[in-house]
Amino acid sequence: MAYTQADVDEVTRETSAEIVRMVSPEESDMFEEIFASVRSSDAGKENPDSMLGFGVDALQFLQTPAVIGMVSTVAGFLFSELVKSLKDESSVIIKAKIKKLFKKSKDDPKELLPAFTKEQYANLKKLAFDSAKKFGATDDAAEKMSLALLGSMNLPQES
Repeated sequence: MAYTQADVDEVTRETSAEIVRMVSPEESDMFEEIFASVRSSDAGKENPDSMLGFGVDALQFLQTPAVIGMVSTVAGFLFSELVKSLKDESSVIIKAKIKKLFKKSKDDPKELLPAFTKEQYANLKKLAFDSAKKFGATDDAAEKMSLALLGSMNLPQES
């Protein structure tokens, strides 16, 4: 089963908007415009210092591009890993499970999702932190962003 960039973008947009509201609420009003600009460019792929194509001078103090880059990296990683582990499931079921990872809901039974080991959880946090740094976040901001992302997710852990 393959997933499309549109699938990753949908999860990235929704989750990034939530993280921006948590870590940098003053940027929330600009989120959709920044997200559209980030997604319409090839920025950041070859030079992460390019601030995702906005130019360092224009956005050097904004956290939104780093949040989008971080969430996109984590979402892409989780999509590919879950597709491998759920290869016998239908594409509709796989996409539904992936989306549930990014949306906490008290109504969703966690047993329907794969459980994460402590090591996998730590690796996911490191991936989030490192990608936030790659996209221009400071150490403190990257820590805050990665914790906000993982805290917002529905990540069942093994006992």
